[in-house]
Amino acid sequence: MPKIRVKRVLEASSEDKEFGATNLLSNSNEIKAWKTAACGETQAFVVLQFENFAKINTIEIGNECSAFIEVLVKRSDSDSPHFEHHFL
Repeated sequence: MPKIRVKRVLEASSEDKEFGATNLLSNSNEIKAWKTAACGETQAFVVLQFENFAKINTIEIGNECSAFIEVLVKRSDSDSPHFEHHFL
């Protein structure tokens, strides 16, 4: 199944100088990571906008010492300002 292309990073709460959130825009086969600025941050987030609407069947997430990961979604054409929980 083809990967969904990320159009842009709308917001990032924290980012490392070498591993900034814009690394997630990479379309190469090289793995590009986003990391927070400091190790041990209690909460961090990144908001991405995809190029097109798409049904997401799977998500591959790398994790470095996080106890909990949450994925929230929202359609850009929605009137609601809130993200929603969607369980697969």
